[in-house]
Amino acid sequence: MPSPASRSSPATGPPGTGKTTSILALVHELLGPNYREAMLELNASDDRGLDVVRNKIKMFAQKNVKMVILDEADR
Repeated sequence: MPSPASRSSPATGPPGTGKTTSILALVHELLGPNYREAMLELNASDDRGLDVVRNKIKMFAQKNVKMVILDEADR
């Protein structure tokens, strides 16, 4: 079984079908009321490139990271 760090759960489908909302609801259910502090959500349409990885993701991962959500990662 893969470690939690190596598992991913892509949500696919057309825009407006609730993919992001569903993932956020799941994260809230798993992590409780302080879920926003244990999660990093990035929209790949806006946040892209090595600078994002080097700065935003790396800095967040140095904390007690739980979830990183890359929304619109196909763009």
